[in-house]
Amino acid sequence: MGSRGEGCAGALPWRFVGAVNGTVLTYDPAPPVGAPTKLGAGQVVSFATSDVVTVKSQDASHPFYAAVYMTGSMYNASTTPPNSRTTGDPDFVNAVPSDQFLDHYVFFTDHTYANTTLTMVRRKTSKGFLRVTLDCAGEVSGWAPIGTSGEYEYAWVQLTKTFQSQAFAGGSCGYGRQGASSDGPFSITVWGTDLDASYGFPGGMGLRPIMPVTVTVPK
Repeated sequence: MGSRGEGCAGALPWRFVGAVNGTVLTYDPAPPVGAPTKLGAGQVVSFATSDVVTVKSQDASHPFYAAVYMTGSMYNASTTPPNSRTTGDPDFVNAVPSDQFLDHYVFFTDHTYANTTLTMVRRKTSKGFLRVTLDCAGEVSGWAPIGTSGEYEYAWVQLTKTFQSQAFAGGSCGYGRQGASSDGPFSITVWGTDLDASYGFPGGMGLRPIMPVTVTVPK
C-alpha cells in the first residue's frame, strides 16, 4: 500500500482484473467494503479501502491481476493561494503475488523525494517467520499479522523523512542503492513522496510459471 507517511495509508484505490470466468475471491480476515468476491474474464473492479487483508482465488487455474493506486494531493482552498495539505500524487503500482516473492532484493531510492517508505510482507515457512535484514538498518522489526491465518506478516519501514536519513539499531538509511535479504520469501514495495509528487514500484519479483492458464487478449 502506498503510505503517505509513517504508515498512514488512508483509503487507497485498488483495481482487480479477472482472467477467466468463475473466479471466486477469498479474503482474510474479511472482504473490504466494495471489494469483489467474484470475477469474470476481463472484468475490472475498482474499490477503495484502508483495510490490511490478503486475497486469493480458489486455485491456480483462476488467476487475477491486482494493482494499487495513490490519489492526488489534497488542497486547502481556504488559503490564498491554496496550499497543499498532503504529500504524494497519483501513482499506479502492481501488487506482487506471494508465489513470486524472493529472498533477496537490490533496489534504489530517489534522493529528489523527501520521504521514503518501504512496505514489506513476509510469508511463513516450515521454520516459521524468518528474519528479514535491510543492508542499511539491520534486522527489520515491527511486524504485524495480516488476517487470522498466520501465514503473512507486514511491516512499514521509513528510510527518509523530510530528506533526512533515519537511524536504526543496525545503521542509518538514506538514498541510493539499497539491499534486503532473508532465508524466507518476502516482498518489498518502495514509496517516495513529496509535496504534490510521488513514485512507487515493487522492489523486485520472481518470474516463475505459477498458473496453467493461457489468457487470450481480444484484438
